[in-house]
Amino acid sequence: MSDSYIQFTPVEAMKQGKKTATWLVETRDDKREALGVIKWYSSWRCYAFFPYAQTIFECKCLANIAEFCKTRTQTHLQLARQRRDKADGTRRKVAQ
Repeated sequence: MSDSYIQFTPVEAMKQGKKTATWLVETRDDKREALGVIKWYSSWRCYAFFPYAQTIFECKCLANIAEFCKTRTQTHLQLARQRRDKADGTRRKVAQ
């Protein structure tokens, strides 16, 4: 996404008990204007973009945001699956 007009900046470290990350979406220019945030939306079980009021996007930026959300969702779900499988394996050993 190096040819993009936007960038994604992590806004907070993973807090204790928090399983998902949040990114600030901002312009790549000198102004670095905040456009919105990407965070986990549990109702849809994926990362979603929450635009700030009065922001306007063209198709290239929207495609970059969509791809970022898709990639982060896939990574999150894969890691969750691995943690679940590891926990299941530990439970099986304890039960035996």
